[in-house]
Amino acid sequence: MMSDLRITIKFFSKSNYAVAMLRKAHVEQDITQGLVAIGKTRFTTKWTAAIALKQCIHVIKELVTEEKINSKVCT
Repeated sequence: MMSDLRITIKFFSKSNYAVAMLRKAHVEQDITQGLVAIGKTRFTTKWTAAIALKQCIHVIKELVTEEKINSKVCT
C-alpha cells in the first residue's frame, strides 16, 4: 500500500499536466484538500498523505477512466 501511495504521489509531483487536471477536478467537485508529499521517515506524514489520497482517489479514478492521465502509472 505504501509503495502505491508513493508511486501515485511521485507521479503527480512530476506531472504538471496531471496536477492541473486534478486541481480542475477539485474545483468542479468542491474538494478542498489535494495530495500531500511524504516526508522521509515520519509516520505522521505517511498518515497525512494516505488521508489526502483517500479524499482524492475518486477524482484520480475518474481522470484515469476518462483517459485524461496515464493509467499505467496510477493503477
